[in-house]
Amino acid sequence: MTNTAPLPLVSVIMPAYNSQKYIRRALESVFAQTYTHYEFIVIDDGSSDATRDILLEYGDKLQYLHQSNSGASSARNYGIESSIGSLIAFLDSDDLWYPQKLKIQVDAYLKEPSASIIHTEVDKQFDFKGYIEVREEDTLAVHKSFIEVFKATNLKTPSVMIPRKV
Repeated sequence: MTNTAPLPLVSVIMPAYNSQKYIRRALESVFAQTYTHYEFIVIDDGSSDATRDILLEYGDKLQYLHQSNSGASSARNYGIESSIGSLIAFLDSDDLWYPQKLKIQVDAYLKEPSASIIHTEVDKQFDFKGYIEVREEDTLAVHKSFIEVFKATNLKTPSVMIPRKV
């Protein structure tokens, strides 16, 4: 007997503010995902540069939302409210994902559907002087409660996936 349950839809949420310098690379890292059952919502947080124009070039490959400048957290919340996926993943406009990021996390969630959060370590972190390595090997963690997460790790936004039910 084979499992015919539909794959979960992942809502990818990206806030963007004056991101013209980096956003194309971030967008392309989402489009390069091997897991393709996702909706992609980008919230322009009142940019005054060419961010809006760049986003509109992508047409229906993403859902473009706009708000007056209210900060990344507000933009993420607006994106979540506008999304329909059963899983929610976050990516900032100056970050990148490896092509299998969503697939790895969805597979982990399907093995442990009671998880409250699924996250990975980050490969590199920018400190305004250059990139600093922050891990040596691929890691994936599944936690059943947020308390576990905060005791065990230093989360970074682009590594997080959460079930909507949380």
